[in-house]
Amino acid sequence: TTVTGSVIMLANAIIVGVGPDAVIVGATARSIVRQSTMTAEEEAKAVLKLRNLEEMEDSMRKADGERISSTMKWAHQFDKDDDAAINHDEFVSLVDSILGEAPDEKAVVATIDKFGNGNPKTIPTYQLMKALEAYAAYIRKEQLDDLFDKHDINKDKQLTPAELMKALQEVTPHREVGIEDAAFVTARCDQDGDGLISRNELSRVIPHWQRLAKQADAQGKPVTQLKDNAGSCASCCLIM
Repeated sequence: TTVTGSVIMLANAIIVGVGPDAVIVGATARSIVRQSTMTAEEEAKAVLKLRNLEEMEDSMRKADGERISSTMKWAHQFDKDDDAAINHDEFVSLVDSILGEAPDEKAVVATIDKFGNGNPKTIPTYQLMKALEAYAAYIRKEQLDDLFDKHDINKDKQLTPAELMKALQEVTPHREVGIEDAAFVTARCDQDGDGLISRNELSRVIPHWQRLAKQADAQGKPVTQLKDNAGSCASCCLIM
């Protein structure tokens, strides 16, 4: 099967305004499609790659410079088969490189299932940053669930201020956390007003507490003495 001129035009369009690293990617794609003959399967893969690259360019127009640089670097380094997509093993290697620890397989599978295309599913490189953010959010949720289960002593699916106090102490071991701190945060983050913290509410409590603790450290005062400009719990909502 001969590759059509329209595919070559698509490859040429990809490299406009992307930057030097992306030009290299575009040039690689262009050399692939300019081969005189391909099997139908090879042609389909080439077209898919070019579409992925075009989507990457469009995504980059909307991203900041740091995200563009990181995405291009990771795509170039970990896309071993040069198909403008990240497969399971490549994603595992990427996460391991970034975090320096063995990736959570369940989180990897869930991330690829959400952002991947094809069979087997692979993550288009233009979706790579979003996929990594989703993986981090998945891990974050697992950590919060573990924290909640550990400190929900009576297993009533709620954290009392006393239980929450111990959870906050684990999150910020450098600070001495008192019951008044737990009550202070509960008052800010208890959405249903029952005086307890649910599993969902804990996803707001922890980032809010971390911000409060950082401000209190900087000002050298207890969390409970921070002024109202410390912000509300809602402003620290964690996206799941």
